[in-house]
Amino acid sequence: MGKIACVALVRNEEKHIAEWLAWQFLIGFDTVLLLDNRSTDNTAALASTFASRWDIRVVDWPMRTPDYQTRAYDHAISLLKAEFEWMAFFDTDEFLVLDSGLELKTLLNARPESAIAIPWALFGSSGHRDKPDGLVIENFLHRAAADFPPNRQVKSIIRPGHTSGPLNPHAFEVQGYYVDILGRFLAWSNAGTLHAPPTYEGAKLHHYFTRSHAHWLEKLERGYPDRTRAESDFTDFDRNEVFDDSAMRYAAPLRAELAPPMKASLPPLPSALRLGIAITTFNRRELVVDLAAKIRALTAGPYELVVCDDGSTDGTAQALRAMGVRVISGTNRGIAWNKNRGIYYLLHVAQCDVIILLDDDIVPVTPGWEAEWIEAAWRYGHVNHAHPAYKNSLVAGALTAADPGLASTIPGWALAFSRFLLADIGYMDVRFGRYGHEHSDLSFRALRTGHGGITVQEATGQTALFYVIGGGLQGVPSVTSGTEAELEANGRLLMELGAEPVYRHAWRDDGQMRAFLTEIAKAAPGAFTPIILRQNDFASLEAYRHAQSPASPEHPADDGNISHGKPLTQSPMPADTPWWQIDLGGFATIREIHIHAAPGEDFSLGVSIDGDSWVEIACARNAPPPFIWAGPGTAWARFVRVTLLGRDYLHLDQLEVFGAMTHPGGAL
Repeated sequence: MGKIACVALVRNEEKHIAEWLAWQFLIGFDTVLLLDNRSTDNTAALASTFASRWDIRVVDWPMRTPDYQTRAYDHAISLLKAEFEWMAFFDTDEFLVLDSGLELKTLLNARPESAIAIPWALFGSSGHRDKPDGLVIENFLHRAAADFPPNRQVKSIIRPGHTSGPLNPHAFEVQGYYVDILGRFLAWSNAGTLHAPPTYEGAKLHHYFTRSHAHWLEKLERGYPDRTRAESDFTDFDRNEVFDDSAMRYAAPLRAELAPPMKASLPPLPSALRLGIAITTFNRRELVVDLAAKIRALTAGPYELVVCDDGSTDGTAQALRAMGVRVISGTNRGIAWNKNRGIYYLLHVAQCDVIILLDDDIVPVTPGWEAEWIEAAWRYGHVNHAHPAYKNSLVAGALTAADPGLASTIPGWALAFSRFLLADIGYMDVRFGRYGHEHSDLSFRALRTGHGGITVQEATGQTALFYVIGGGLQGVPSVTSGTEAELEANGRLLMELGAEPVYRHAWRDDGQMRAFLTEIAKAAPGAFTPIILRQNDFASLEAYRHAQSPASPEHPADDGNISHGKPLTQSPMPADTPWWQIDLGGFATIREIHIHAAPGEDFSLGVSIDGDSWVEIACARNAPPPFIWAGPGTAWARFVRVTLLGRDYLHLDQLEVFGAMTHPGGAL
């Protein structure tokens, strides 16, 4: 059986798109393609948050002419016809419901015809005036009888290679037969409309057309390019004669699909973690003194506080030291260097487990504010602040450590890291100099190691979404010393540095290293000797550059072949999609995978923590052997699988996995 896709044209559906998407994958679709028709809400971004679990592709379709839908379907066919055996064309208020015991791929595999028509079963409001909480399939359980005239309309599942295009949004011109899901021939009154009321044996398309009256008003506000609807139409379509709970059997698995994925790679939260807080400031004495006082008043647990003063001339350092606050100061070198002072001190001198970086114009307002930051940083490696000024970039989440938000853009007022992540990514890149984007670069580098957010694949490329929390903080009015020119220059630099190695040190040459460590030594209590942790502190710039040079394909950096001697299994034969799979015997951080296959093989590379749920990390088409995956970032998994793309035999000579075992035996 080849792959099957579902295509939908969407506009401002953020409130319901998650349930509809989960439904498609639950009933058996491999891929969903969304054609975004000028949404002004977070429909596309929210859909993309699920792309780490499901193959969801989002394509802009701005056309608003009367034929916008048929032309969108034509475009979808041109994009997908070479990849998919079947394509369905449903709207996001339409849910395909099969009779109990039937399975979509099995049904399609049995059909030699060119197109399948699924009749509407139009559902009403079930008496809801306002929007009810919960799932659509749970709230709307009453529909029109089969003889209600709109139910004669169908939607289609077609073989894209057998069509010359849509006749209308309901039916397609095909080279072959149109049948129902069980293979029975159909009688038409016109294209897409049955001659007689439908029989619902086999399958029907639950069309939640009205939903509640409040939903209907929203539908009218979105509008249609090809027709006009009125509020009075609600009465005509609000039909509730037949009780139908046939979709309810999917409610429990649907909720499970919608639940946030369990983060199996999260380290356990120890009973006590050492917290470090670093404040960065420059010539804003009143702000930073007030912030230090609020931290003392509202922080419930123990912590280490240090203020990094970037050469202030307004008495900042003296005022803070009079309060008993530790200050690291030096020549004015810019935000990146100044934040590195705090990171280095708290990581190497105070040896903290979690480090929170605060600008001087954001303050805690909630007692015990630090608890959310400690948990979130430890759980996810890195987390940013959900500042209200960036609310339009939020696409999901409750902004808590248990359910962090996901945001496409991030401010730099507050951010936190675990010591493990900082050991992997290092410090702010001091090439960013005075002002702007240094925090973004650090967050992107965290993402490349698999922490601090997710990367989703869209039709136009990859999109980064970062974990954010509220964290009991609030911004205060301030005036920046940075300039727009500095911000613009650093924005260009951000793009340029994206391909460099993830780890950056706090300096760029030996002179900077000596100056930096001298500043740290002056602030440290007693005699200070730089602490060497792992391989990320270096005696010289030459040693630093050598350690950060890209690994060669033959010799991954310091990583052994953790696949050596591990069991390799393959799919039962014959198989529609042959695969080879290796069990590493426990959870591992994977940095490189080498695939030695026959020339010209097309295959997908996936990883899994349990052997059931898989994430594709690479796709190779006609790649010369050996194929080498080396990021970006690392993968965290127990199982590695190579799956053939197409119907043939997979000629695999060797599969090698390089990295480090983190939990041998698979136990966390």
